[in-house]
Amino acid sequence: MDPFNHLSHCGITITEDGSLAATVETGAPEAKETEDSEEAQDALGRKKRTRFTREDDEELKQWMTNAMKEGIPITGTKVFEDLAAVNGRHSAVSWNWRWLRQFRYRADPQSTTFGRVLEDDPGPEPMTAPPGHILPDRPRDPSGSGVEAANADSPPHAGPRTAYLPRDRWEHDGSAIPPPHFRALTHHLPDGRTTRAHLRAESEKTLRQMLHLNSSAELARWLVQDWVLDVYVEYDAAVLQPVSERFDDRGREIRRSWSKYTINNAMEALRRVSPRYLPREVDKSGWNLDDHDIRFIVRLVAAGRAPGRWWESQTLDSDLPDLCATAYRLAGWLRSVHRQTTALADQGHQMHRARCFWWMEHLRRASREAGSLVDLPAGRGLPRMSGAFGPARSGPSDTPTTLILDGTDEESCYYTASEGEQSQPRRHAGPLSGTDSSRSAETEPRDPDLHECSDGVDSANDDEEHSCGSDSSFGEASNGESSFDSACAALRYPEPAHLPPRVSRIEIPQVPAYPIRLAPRKAATADKFEIWGTEVGRNRFLREQQILLASWGVTPLQTSACVLVPNMWSNADPERLLERFDLQMMPPITAQRLVFTMKGRTMAFTRAAAWFAEPRRGIDIDNFFGDGPYMPMHGSHRCHHPHCVNPTHAVYDPAHVNCGRERCRNAAREFRRYGFDVPAFCDRHDPPCLMQQAALTTQEAYVIQFVNLCRAKEKPLPFEVPQKPVSHEFSSFETQLPVSFCSSSPSMSPPDFVRGAADASLPTQRPRGPTFYCSFCKSRSYRSVASYWGHIRDEHGLESTSERLDEIRRAGVVWRAHLEDHRRRGHGVSLNDPTWVKLQQIQEPNFSWGVVESWKLRAWRER
Repeated sequence: MDPFNHLSHCGITITEDGSLAATVETGAPEAKETEDSEEAQDALGRKKRTRFTREDDEELKQWMTNAMKEGIPITGTKVFEDLAAVNGRHSAVSWNWRWLRQFRYRADPQSTTFGRVLEDDPGPEPMTAPPGHILPDRPRDPSGSGVEAANADSPPHAGPRTAYLPRDRWEHDGSAIPPPHFRALTHHLPDGRTTRAHLRAESEKTLRQMLHLNSSAELARWLVQDWVLDVYVEYDAAVLQPVSERFDDRGREIRRSWSKYTINNAMEALRRVSPRYLPREVDKSGWNLDDHDIRFIVRLVAAGRAPGRWWESQTLDSDLPDLCATAYRLAGWLRSVHRQTTALADQGHQMHRARCFWWMEHLRRASREAGSLVDLPAGRGLPRMSGAFGPARSGPSDTPTTLILDGTDEESCYYTASEGEQSQPRRHAGPLSGTDSSRSAETEPRDPDLHECSDGVDSANDDEEHSCGSDSSFGEASNGESSFDSACAALRYPEPAHLPPRVSRIEIPQVPAYPIRLAPRKAATADKFEIWGTEVGRNRFLREQQILLASWGVTPLQTSACVLVPNMWSNADPERLLERFDLQMMPPITAQRLVFTMKGRTMAFTRAAAWFAEPRRGIDIDNFFGDGPYMPMHGSHRCHHPHCVNPTHAVYDPAHVNCGRERCRNAAREFRRYGFDVPAFCDRHDPPCLMQQAALTTQEAYVIQFVNLCRAKEKPLPFEVPQKPVSHEFSSFETQLPVSFCSSSPSMSPPDFVRGAADASLPTQRPRGPTFYCSFCKSRSYRSVASYWGHIRDEHGLESTSERLDEIRRAGVVWRAHLEDHRRRGHGVSLNDPTWVKLQQIQEPNFSWGVVESWKLRAWRER
């Protein structure tokens, strides 16, 4: 019987985190779980966690407040261990996690109040009103409103009002300061997200709350309404596209005025029906950024309050502050999204850039279908463009540029594959509303949450009627059962933009262009990175991989055993490590992973192996290096051992799939811990995770690796087979293949071993400089003598000074001989080289430990 079916038959299920849980069904009503059932156990014999009560939280806050007042450190576990000794309802770890997750943002202990506890965001209320209407008693989000009167219950301000018109911001100009009863926009940092990139990512959530939308799917449909697109197109042409006009003569970015200043002027313009901002055609000569922002707010609010629109029920003067604040938030969100899709964006997460690129393309596609998209002016293109094929990259164009994607490539997950390159299958995200009204009307259901928007214009005169129907690219999210996989699929596979009727087939560019960030490298050296997408670079990596695996006695095709090689063993001789084997001195799981460098680019060895496992297109290179706008890709370990370099255990997965594989590792450990037969593969991923290899600990994988090395070299084991360590978490300790905790386990056959070199032309060890093996820790090796000196000086303080000086001298003699050999071969050695100067100091008679402490070594810089 399959292990997964056997567990289901026994009434045991696998939870989301990979642990096993028993499902007990009885006819009696479900008993209410008591909070004091500390000794209650489940069917697997584990204690249930005791829930935290309000009294526990109050005691925790009081305890930590007193600790901070007394100056007791709260970063360690001592303070929580003391609390657990006083209140034994929870362990020290549980108290610690409760503090970190619930009370991270705490106030000054000297203040009278402890601080506001951030509760979980319940999200926006479900939309129960008729389509296009807002409930009159719907509570407003205080953090979403940009302006707030000092007395919210008082009627609107009566009497003459002072107009605060936009003007140049001068420090001595006091008339430009808004009234004191208006406050700036507030945006509370969510729990655990303190970086600028996270704040921008969360602004979309705040925008949805202010618009009373429940999901990104509703926001996507809200943005493509005709009256919203009309305002967006003007703002896009005036502010978003002309990147060069956002900087002054000195190259500094022009700053905007305060948010409350901009919102106040927009409110005054709406109240006075200002001819400066409300008419459709206005004279914009001499306008600054504040004028364009006010124009956007005024037009959006005025259009949204028309009959049949989103804010038709909010026509009172008291509604203006909230409406203008929402429009201001939308303008800021559009600027942030547009900036992330240009080369001027700062360093942000690739997932966030991919989502911003999708939003911008969604808006531009809807505007293009409406026939109102304005082409980029000449000389104002994006600072850097990257095409589908590597060598076709270029800089700013002198001709008008329109980001048009070829929609004929139905089998490509990217825009267009170059001629002769292999296209990869894609999952179709479905058409957006407005792309094909006749087809979408038959296949897509009507979304009851959003109404069909119309501004009174005869739709027969328009090319297409813009409706707010459902967006199948957000299919699962709109049904209330949001799936991270579906959201990521919508980001990775954006729907290609269809050509507007006015563009002919001849005008389609041969190489579609998309914007990427400016890489921190010179333009003259940009082409050398294209070797990662050529057959030459692939052959170079495969040769390096074959030499490495041959030195460990296995072939690149064997799938049974893991080959763990951390970066500290990058140039080590496996047979030398075999002689110095010590189970307690094996590299930890936190050691740096092995890397591969080619043409100035350094990449994790496993990620490079997954990259070169199959042919790639030139368009994938930017995404591989983290500069592209698509879904970030990782080199996943199917065996769940981070130092494994076996190419059959590596796969090129999206980031969310790689993170989801952790569940399979936990499930494999649970299978083994409770004595179940561990399956060979998981039933959740494709290609599947190797469950039996994942159930092995790091120490077991190292022992099996060295045993296989002895079998390949036909040598006896130079050490005794290790016994089960005290800290081992399982009942058995595996030392060879096949393993004993499953009925059918993979084993090593003679074709899987390499007796000598990979072939006659490939040595078992790469011909490089000398390798230094630490005589104190036995498991570390270094290719650089400076790194080895730093390791001896900073990490072996318990050894005697005389022994460390002797080891430094011995390493200096070996490295000096290596440099002399280079000089005989015609390679010059600079006499001012820092390493050469240190070698000269070693030969001096007054060389002492004080000289070593004065050296600026690599290990010293990394402390």
